[in-house]
Amino acid sequence: MYRTTALSISSYLIFAAFFQLPEIMQYDSKRILQLSVFTIIGLLFLISLVKDFKNNQLIPQNGCSKKLYIVLAIAFVIFFSGLISVLQASNLKFALVDYTLFFVLLVLAFSLSPRTLKTHYFLGRFIFITAILFAIIYTVLFFGNYISSFTNPLIPLWPEKYLYVDDFKFEAREVLFFDHKRFFNHIQTWSLPLLIGLLTFYKRIKKDKGILMLLTLLISFWWMLIFAAGARGTSVSVLCSLLVLIVAFKKDTLQLLKNGTLTFFSGGIFYIILFKLIPTESTSIPVLRSTDSGRFEMWENAIELWTQNPIFGVGPMHYAKIRGGEPYFAAPHNFYLQFLSEWGLIAFLAFIILIIIFLVMINKNYSNKKRNMPNKTIYLAFAWSITSAFIHSFFSGVFNTPMSQMWLVLVLAWFIGYKRNEIKCLVSNSRFNYLKMAFILLTTILVSLVYNDVINISTSYTEYLNTYPDSIFNPRFWVQGLFD
Repeated sequence: MYRTTALSISSYLIFAAFFQLPEIMQYDSKRILQLSVFTIIGLLFLISLVKDFKNNQLIPQNGCSKKLYIVLAIAFVIFFSGLISVLQASNLKFALVDYTLFFVLLVLAFSLSPRTLKTHYFLGRFIFITAILFAIIYTVLFFGNYISSFTNPLIPLWPEKYLYVDDFKFEAREVLFFDHKRFFNHIQTWSLPLLIGLLTFYKRIKKDKGILMLLTLLISFWWMLIFAAGARGTSVSVLCSLLVLIVAFKKDTLQLLKNGTLTFFSGGIFYIILFKLIPTESTSIPVLRSTDSGRFEMWENAIELWTQNPIFGVGPMHYAKIRGGEPYFAAPHNFYLQFLSEWGLIAFLAFIILIIIFLVMINKNYSNKKRNMPNKTIYLAFAWSITSAFIHSFFSGVFNTPMSQMWLVLVLAWFIGYKRNEIKCLVSNSRFNYLKMAFILLTTILVSLVYNDVINISTSYTEYLNTYPDSIFNPRFWVQGLFD
């Protein structure tokens, strides 16, 4: 059951980008597929619960640690404070959707957390395989489209989605597989540190040189796509989080730094060759840009919304509410300001405390465990990945997009697995039964809330563009994330 659950998430992360449902935009296709994965996992949990019920295995253990009680208390503060925020929101449905999704992801991460050392190793390998397979598939498709862009006038140079002829814009043949390149960059923020960590691990165990060369090339191409997409957020977050790790873990990070630097510069060389020297016209966006891309205005708007109701916020997802009859951004490109403005100060402070506890746990767990250097490298790679996401979320919607949310579930579950002895009191001897019950209930609520949206999603595109013909889609839960 555990492996099937992990496989369903991994399959989603590997293949969801390359499947688009008919007449539905790519972002919404990924969201619908995400909801489908939740439903499948919910059914798996239900089957497991029925088996456990027959075996009388639904009784929790006793003896929870004080630390766990503290974490649970903080989580309940977020739960009840957020519920008050939902109930006082102007649009109950959208507030409840965002609120429910938050806890679906959190409960799923706890449910997926390994219960044994063997399972922990399995999940770690699964995560690395997921990162490698997605990167390989995407890179192969990129090179196919890259070559085709010189022979087929309807295919633009990656990552462009449109062709411009005499000031007219034409939708070109798809080469990006995402509605916006930043959604792809979110995946890179999670996967790049893992890939560099895997390269470092293989070098430490003296793996075959052919594998090392192929992995180095793959990571270099990953950097190249970051440069070509002008992904400041990914670049800054990956580099800054590495500096954090250097400060925290010092010399243990030197090999990560060495391999990260090597692939960074080799990726830069590939970028110059493939995007600057070969094409007659380069459309790639430079990484080094001085503009804030409207973020300061979005952040100011988030703070203004928070002042309207500082204790409980304006309601989950209500940054996306249309005010004054004019569409605005559906998210402020800063998850922490988004959470503060929508959920309020009480839930925000509790959420920040949970993050701090989690980061302290990462640091202490690394120091307390006796590991050899290859295993330390794996741990540091995961720490690098999740801290990159935390930093990136300061200026992008990393925790809003569906595929990135599923990466959060996997990596968070892997870390929670190190505290399996402290959370056994919440579960039966065999399974995370009470967490499964919560997940089934939350998923049922979430799917029920958005069912009509899924059925009428194509119509909603037309209605929005007819109402606001000069506007564009602003993604949040759906790609058209705004509501009245």
